[in-house]
Amino acid sequence: MPVLRLVIAFVLLVIAGCEQRPAITRGSASGSAGSLQMREGLSWGEPTEILEPTEPTLDGRWWWQVRYADGANGRPRIILVDRSSGWSRRPPPDWQVRVPAQPYDPPDHAVIQPGPFILILNDPRPGSEESQLRVDAAELNRLAGRTGLMPAFSVRTGRDASCQLIYGWQGDRGMKRDERVRDWLLVRTRWQASRWVELGVE
Repeated sequence: MPVLRLVIAFVLLVIAGCEQRPAITRGSASGSAGSLQMREGLSWGEPTEILEPTEPTLDGRWWWQVRYADGANGRPRIILVDRSSGWSRRPPPDWQVRVPAQPYDPPDHAVIQPGPFILILNDPRPGSEESQLRVDAAELNRLAGRTGLMPAFSVRTGRDASCQLIYGWQGDRGMKRDERVRDWLLVRTRWQASRWVELGVE
């Protein structure tokens, strides 16, 4: 009989150990970040923004980003919370601060506001052929159409005969400069570097 009780107790322990942890929610991410503040003697107050993970980092982890009011030196105050365990930590020095997606909503929902600018995207794979850039432009336009950005990506040939992936060219004119386009690229795509060029001035 005692052996049977031991076996039952062991089985119950195994079952309890196999139960999945509850999912980390926005509230629990905030609580975990607050606990780190207390442990490290920080007094950053309440979070100003909590962003759930969008993709894993190089170590395979998915991090909630809990952001607080910037410090006196203008640097962002951030605590990361692991999506699986709820473990919190300060971000590494090379952490790329995430920003919330801002939908691009042109005034008339049909055309981009005209202006003298185009946005040139710096290829994360330098030396891509024109055919690959055209595939990239088509993929970006599909993603833009589903997530609130006017599909206006295309490929053009620069003065040095190189091909560039651009945004905002409308056949005979450019667009009004709008930083929400770059925010969208940073949040939604791998195209992390871009520059505005004024037509006729580049």
